[in-house]
Amino acid sequence: MEHSWLENLERNLEAKLDQWLADRPDQQILLENHEYNNAQATAQARRAELLKESHQLRQALLAQGQTIGLWHRRQEQARAANRKALADQCAHYEQRCRKQGQIMWERLQTIGNPDHHNRATGGRRSWRPLEVPLALERAWSAFVVEQELEDLRYQSPQS
Repeated sequence: MEHSWLENLERNLEAKLDQWLADRPDQQILLENHEYNNAQATAQARRAELLKESHQLRQALLAQGQTIGLWHRRQEQARAANRKALADQCAHYEQRCRKQGQIMWERLQTIGNPDHHNRATGGRRSWRPLEVPLALERAWSAFVVEQELEDLRYQSPQS
C-alpha cells in the first residue's frame, strides 16, 4: 500500500516532535500537564452540563406530573357530567402527557451514561409541555361555561 505525501509528512513531523520532546523532558512534562488540565476542564464542563440538564428535566417532570393530574381530574369531571366525548379527549391528552413523562423519566435515569446518551430523546436538551390541542382547549372552556351556567340556574331563586 502506497502512502500519500501527506501521510509521510505527518509521520515525519510526529517523529520529529517525539524526538524533540525526548530531548527536552521538561517540555514533555509541560505537555502532559497541559493535556491533563484540558481533560479536567472538559470533564468539569460536561459534569456541569449534565447537572443542568438533570435539574431542567426534574423541573419538567414535576410540571408534567401536575399537567397529568389536571387532565385526569378534568376527565373525571367530564365523565361525571356524562360528557363521554370530552372525557375521552381529556383521557387521550393525559395519555400523551404520560408518554412524554415516561420519555423524560427514562432520559433522567440515563443522564451521564455514555452507552445510553441521546438514545431515547434524540439529544433533546429542552423540555416543553405538550401543547393542548386547540379543539380540546375550546371544548373544555365551553364545558366549564356550561357547568357554571348550570350552577347559576340551580342557585337562582325559582320564580
